[in-house]
Amino acid sequence: MSGCCVVGCQNRYAHGLALKFYRIPRAKGPFNTNRRKLWLQAIKRVGWTEETINNARVCSAHFISGEVSMDIDSPDFVPSVFAYTAQREDPQSKLDGFHCKRRRDESTMSKLSKQDAVDAALKEVLRNTLDNFTGADFRRFKHHLRDLGQIPWRQLGNANTDDTVDLLVQLYTSGAGGIMLSILQKMNHNQLAKDLERDLGKCNYVCYDDTWGAFLEQLRRLAFYYSSTLEVSTMVVAKPDRFSKHSYFGRTIIEGTSIVGTTTS
Repeated sequence: MSGCCVVGCQNRYAHGLALKFYRIPRAKGPFNTNRRKLWLQAIKRVGWTEETINNARVCSAHFISGEVSMDIDSPDFVPSVFAYTAQREDPQSKLDGFHCKRRRDESTMSKLSKQDAVDAALKEVLRNTLDNFTGADFRRFKHHLRDLGQIPWRQLGNANTDDTVDLLVQLYTSGAGGIMLSILQKMNHNQLAKDLERDLGKCNYVCYDDTWGAFLEQLRRLAFYYSSTLEVSTMVVAKPDRFSKHSYFGRTIIEGTSIVGTTTS
């Protein structure tokens, strides 16, 4: 990752720089396929090859809020701030234009189930987090993931970012974000962990009826995982009354000698 791919943008990645760099959405599933088309139209790169797209990044300067949104109703669902944009165009007119364009070109988006959108949103958040790793850090992350005992190294060894995220979500479902967060903390990537926790909150990952049992299983695995570095002698978990298919998975927190699960409704 060297710099922003937007025409005329000179922003490049550097440690300590406040800018973030986002990959162009992968064409995996209907949600991200449609999202990718919107991004390529916005940055005027429709004719790019697949390899070029996969290596390209768009910096946060091209989003009104400075961050990507996974909400299809947000103007930051696609990059919209460019040097060639008319100066008289304010954020509200950009928002109005976005809605018109989405209704005209993306009628299929409304046919997607909410779960499709939620799954895609979670994977995108996890991929964006892993994109911040160096090659060495990414390999360390995969070693930590292997140490949880659920994904063998024969699957992880040659896995790229997309493969790793797919394995995470396939195995841990709604707990994938909490698993990644715990590994980031173990690797002392505190800022990445903070950013991930924030992005997971925005993602609003939906829990379904069977998620409580899966959630408790993730806590058990985390307790085992951290037993080598923490005195995990107590696990205090209370099932909230409102934990249902209408609730959202918040996060998994390692706190002292207890592992506490939290949800937000």
